[in-house]
Amino acid sequence: MNKPFEVSAIGSKADIQAGVDISKVHGGYFSSIKNAQDFCDVGIAPIEKSLPAKMAYMDFGGGQGFLGRLVKEYLEERGHTVAEVIVDANQSYLDVAGKTGLHTKMENLETGVFDAVDLITMRAVLHYNLPEAQLAILKNIRQSLRTDGFFVHQLSAARSSVNNELRSALVNLPSLGRDGSGSYHWISESNAVQLHLAAGFSDATVVGHAPSCSWGPESQWTRFNESKEKVATAAEATVLAERKTLYISEANKIAEDYLQKYGSEETGVEKLSDGSYLVHYEYPIIVSKR
Repeated sequence: MNKPFEVSAIGSKADIQAGVDISKVHGGYFSSIKNAQDFCDVGIAPIEKSLPAKMAYMDFGGGQGFLGRLVKEYLEERGHTVAEVIVDANQSYLDVAGKTGLHTKMENLETGVFDAVDLITMRAVLHYNLPEAQLAILKNIRQSLRTDGFFVHQLSAARSSVNNELRSALVNLPSLGRDGSGSYHWISESNAVQLHLAAGFSDATVVGHAPSCSWGPESQWTRFNESKEKVATAAEATVLAERKTLYISEANKIAEDYLQKYGSEETGVEKLSDGSYLVHYEYPIIVSKR
């Protein structure tokens, strides 16, 4: 008897349990045609002519399939025949992708078994996983590629380790009430390159950056608690409101402490006129060869 599928990524668990619609996160960043086009222009264009005419393509952690569909179309417009698979551990996201005609596979990224893939992409996924799983995911991606295959990775990161530490601190506060087990773990651009090489890739190069992004405590609260607020009883709503006040207070204090200690350039922190905070960060794109 087959065991029920168990999601391993803490970020996927949190999104599933909170009913997150990834297309609406960060102001619709992951459903923006421009952002997906920039990903292709920066990450796919330099290697396009090295890809075979008939090719296998996978988007790891591809969610609802938005980026995967745009990459597939980008390659097809340039003469490639593309057999695509969107790989994710969130079935509700894959259902959306499947309805658009994309092929999908529900797997944990570190254990899914694939081979002979010409191109794998991944966007803003690595931090969903604990540090030991991050290396395992990259090793599995390398193992899944053909000898001359490519991995194009858009990483949620900053050059400053302080920025990555701050974002982790804000999202891992217990008062946020994020479901799942474990902590989000962002790493720096330089550490990510080293992690690719440690996974066995022959080369890992930052080729450019996708459009940057920002978020603050308020948007993180909405992401993980909005669905709870919509169905809460009066008593539950009171508890949620009290916890929100606590979270925003704790998160704002952390943001202010980092800002005072390290400054705005190092932290990416912007303090708005209403007293709230935004944390700005980057999306480097790393191209690796098996």
